[in-house]
Amino acid sequence: MSGAPDPSARRRTPVPSLRPTVAQLEAARELSKVPGEQLGRGARLLLFAHAPAGTQVEGHAGAGITLHTRSGEPILGLAEQGSSDELGSWAGINLELSPGSYRLRAGGGPDGATEMMLTVAADHHTHVLVPRRMDARFGSAPLLQGALVLMGEMDRGFDHRRPDMDLAWRITSTLGRAQRHEWKLIAEVFRASVDSPLLALYGAHALLELIRTEGKERAGDTLSLLEEALVRCLERLGPLPDVLAVLLGLRLQGALEPRALRRMEQVRSLASASEVRVWERPEGWTAPPMLYPSWRVVVESCIQSPRLVRSGSLLDQLAELVLPDGPWLSWRVAARPARVELVPEHHPAGALSTRAALASRVREQLREGSDLAAFEESLQPSRLEQRLLRHLVQHRAGAIPAEEYLGDGPLIRALGVPWVTAQRTVSSLARKLGPHAGAESAPAP
Repeated sequence: MSGAPDPSARRRTPVPSLRPTVAQLEAARELSKVPGEQLGRGARLLLFAHAPAGTQVEGHAGAGITLHTRSGEPILGLAEQGSSDELGSWAGINLELSPGSYRLRAGGGPDGATEMMLTVAADHHTHVLVPRRMDARFGSAPLLQGALVLMGEMDRGFDHRRPDMDLAWRITSTLGRAQRHEWKLIAEVFRASVDSPLLALYGAHALLELIRTEGKERAGDTLSLLEEALVRCLERLGPLPDVLAVLLGLRLQGALEPRALRRMEQVRSLASASEVRVWERPEGWTAPPMLYPSWRVVVESCIQSPRLVRSGSLLDQLAELVLPDGPWLSWRVAARPARVELVPEHHPAGALSTRAALASRVREQLREGSDLAAFEESLQPSRLEQRLLRHLVQHRAGAIPAEEYLGDGPLIRALGVPWVTAQRTVSSLARKLGPHAGAESAPAP
């Protein structure tokens, strides 16, 4: 997708085959039948951790796996409240809770504690299987990027014998690395989404990636299946962040006709039709999606809709901490919550003036031939500030119009974050460079 973070630029560490054993799957199935703890009403969640075949975890197999509210408050620890087997090969809990977005956290591993978003839909049973890695680099840490997330009807429980589980493994492993032979798999996934609505989202993102790389000429029949799958998904799940991101992605690709988009708008289960009109002027999003491809769509969409992400929201805060692996949007947990400076309204002329002043200051302080590494060491930039600095240095010697490398689109592409996060990075780097950087930054009226 034009303007989105390039998936080929991500560090594509292969996720090893960490599927649970048959015995572990049987244990998860039995556990899903147990009523379990009640933390709310309206939805159910099966959270299950498993060790690789032939291994066992020292201590509790659920160690380090915790569930938190969207704002970060802890709800439960799998080691403290979950069931486990005597051999330390699995741990799990089945519980009832309120529908909404939650944070699933995994402690340990080379990146420290990491989190991903978990969306629990009303009147559905969400099943989350998290593997533990047993190797020199990860030790026995839980690996969120190896997780499987499925969703079924409230009273059916988890059943690994259903074909949608294998399809979910196969389709999520393809996200970010589209291949020609996957057209057939995507069509199969859309048909199976009748029983598992999340499959529609996984298949939609895989299809968008194929359209991006191969064009939509071959996608005619598959797009008709997508339309039906997304209508069912909206009817059953409502306008979840990942559902809206898929619709935004379809809009950006021009993959669905206006007629199909209007049909999405008229889904009767929505509280109001306006909730799903993402192709008009979307703004004010706060909740992160579950999938990394959804994140890519959000970032790309900020080029056309700068205020898509609300300044200071969780979606804005985690932008600098996003990890580059796997199908899920995951991020490092900061040692202490950052104090996020709110970004004022979007003023294109004022924003460009601010960035031009910053580029001028960089040219003043970092002359041609200077040691960039030494300059960065003295400046101590954050990861995004470093990326911005290198973007400015890359273009300082070229006869390129300012708009072509300081405009919203080039800046968002260079940093790979929403507009509000990119704007804040410009301001923070300007402060580090001194009081003169950004002196011309008064926003346009």
